[in-house]
Amino acid sequence: MINGILLDIGFVFGPVVGFAPQIYKGIPQYRSELSILTIIGCILKLFDNKNAQIDKVLQYQFYTTIFIHIYLIRLHSLKQNQHRINFFGFLFYEGMYYAHLMPAMMLFLLTLKVFDSFGFSYLYMPISTAMDVGISLLHLDIYAKGKSKPLELFITWLIGDITKLILLIRKYNTPIWLILGTAMQMIINLIIAVL
Repeated sequence: MINGILLDIGFVFGPVVGFAPQIYKGIPQYRSELSILTIIGCILKLFDNKNAQIDKVLQYQFYTTIFIHIYLIRLHSLKQNQHRINFFGFLFYEGMYYAHLMPAMMLFLLTLKVFDSFGFSYLYMPISTAMDVGISLLHLDIYAKGKSKPLELFITWLIGDITKLILLIRKYNTPIWLILGTAMQMIINLIIAVL
């Protein structure tokens, strides 16, 4: 019983572990654009809950992932004040993160709600899985060739992906899309770690 609870707690807060060195040092190496896409993917997974019947522990992990990536974006905004990025036509400054990103996210959530009312929410899980794999491919493009590759992040992710895959298959009620996406992410993270 206690082991199961500790395993669940470790699973929920697992996403924090990979980013802990960056948070501790106050030097974010993970790009804000990737954090935004990760947040969107988690929101899609949460909106698809009624179709996929996702285990509560998985839902809590999605929330943890959202919060850690919001914090990483904030850390970036403090580090690189007034750095301009373009996100699907919403131009904002990282230094003015709350003023511009939050309305864009609200518009995104409203759009999801409209799609949900027309019965398209069954597409959220496959889209979010494709986004997760796409983000991993972006990691491969951005970090594998660059000199600023946060190796500890990818090693931690690789260990986390292996553990997550085992738990998704054996312990939690998991849609096949999440299992396939995690397996593909694990392979891509392995490639990045050894390059």
